[in-house]
Amino acid sequence: MHARMGELHLDINLCRGLKLARLLAAKSPSFKAIDSATKTIMNIIAEINTHKAFCASFGVSEEELESTPEAAATTAYGAYLIDIGLQGDSTRLLMALLACLLGYGEVGLWLKKEAALKDSWVSTDGNLYKRWMDDYSGDVYQGAVKLGLDLIESRAVEDPPSPARFAEWVQVWERCTKFERGFWDAAMAAV
Repeated sequence: MHARMGELHLDINLCRGLKLARLLAAKSPSFKAIDSATKTIMNIIAEINTHKAFCASFGVSEEELESTPEAAATTAYGAYLIDIGLQGDSTRLLMALLACLLGYGEVGLWLKKEAALKDSWVSTDGNLYKRWMDDYSGDVYQGAVKLGLDLIESRAVEDPPSPARFAEWVQVWERCTKFERGFWDAAMAAV
């Protein structure tokens, strides 16, 4: 199995965490925030469909994806996200969800930039993952990134965090980025 396929199997399980985005909508303090959460839900659904199509191009069926057992890294990350969602306010949950959204957006843009360099180690010619790079560096996903950034910035302006609350946001961000790293490590171990 390609390392990327391991990651996709893990990622499709994490995308099942669509419930978290619904929780974000339920905890939203205004109609504007509910609208943003709804757009987040639609973006997650689009990402799930992207993953399914990408896996299908490798001969992995939707049934196989659906029956893939959740890896320990995915379970731990998902449990943490649920805990944040249930115990924190909507902004804290948003901070947790943004670690994934922004991370994939940055990696997509970085790979696109690297591929454009002369004699780069990243080549798109014949690259099995070109579609993945195109998707995460593309307008649709980058639009979702912009929506996420706009949302967190507007929340911070509308309800400026105290130093203690800001420290909580940083702690959530750091923990989620560690989970993201563990998520990729688990994918590589699945090879």
